[in-house]
Amino acid sequence: MNEAKRRIRQEHFRYLEQQGLLEQLEGLLNDAFACIVGTDSDKAAEKALRRQGFLCAQHVYQAAYDHLQVAKCAQRMWLPQCPSAIDSSGASTETAGSTSHLLGITGHQLLATHIPDRAISQKGCRALLPEIEHRLQAKAQWLADVCEHQGPIASLPQHLAVQVAAAKGGQLELVQQWQQQQQQSQAYLHLLNQVLTTLTQLVQDHLLGQQQASNKVQQTWLTAHSQTLFSKLKVIEKQLLVQTYNSETMPALHKLDDHLTRAQRKLDARDEKATARLYQFDQLQPEFLELTNQYRDLQEDLDHATFTLHEFQKAAADQI
Repeated sequence: MNEAKRRIRQEHFRYLEQQGLLEQLEGLLNDAFACIVGTDSDKAAEKALRRQGFLCAQHVYQAAYDHLQVAKCAQRMWLPQCPSAIDSSGASTETAGSTSHLLGITGHQLLATHIPDRAISQKGCRALLPEIEHRLQAKAQWLADVCEHQGPIASLPQHLAVQVAAAKGGQLELVQQWQQQQQQSQAYLHLLNQVLTTLTQLVQDHLLGQQQASNKVQQTWLTAHSQTLFSKLKVIEKQLLVQTYNSETMPALHKLDDHLTRAQRKLDARDEKATARLYQFDQLQPEFLELTNQYRDLQEDLDHATFTLHEFQKAAADQI
């Protein structure tokens, strides 16, 4: 189990690395193409690229873009193989246009057609590595500035891990405080229930005329104690409201309220429309219903006559 978890973490880390490189490559290509938009010749495009600080020629960016698009298309066509695509002998029965290759071409065929020599294509794209590395370093430096990291970039992951751990610790502490407050609230409610029971008994004793003086003293004490408990409950309620309705949660609550209001308006409009339609149908006279039934009977007779005529024509054609 531990080995499987370790492999999963490694694959996840590898996926994040590849996604980071892919994101920077796409950003580099988009910036390069945005730079040469509007140029009327290759020479003007080269000048525009040099002016913006790009290191490679135009054809290098174009080749990398074509390679990336073909690779994406091929990856999307690598569908999972259906169980029915394997015959009894174990050989694949996939053909062009099958369920596994709905476009009539496989991913390998697409790569072989548009990128016949992958080594040459990859070698041509290696010239982009310095620019990609520069973009990654700039992004890492930006992330370090955002996180207020003063050390070297290599120690940024450890710094982020420490910050994440600290944030998790703070959240855990808030949850523990909320649980403690909830427990206190339950204890106060239990005490209030006991106070209510005691007050009820005191009132009954007072109505019976037993121990009037003692009951008055106990009633005064219980009233003051209840007011104290209610004050504590109000304080807890205010704390919960402050922690729940703050500047971070109010925009989301407003959006949710707007969404529910729009949905209610749509439902009201649909209800009014359906009510109007029902009222229109209710206002129709019985003659309309009779006319509808006659139209349906005539339609059935017409269909029957058409079918009979078709059968007669078919029989006559067979005799000839």
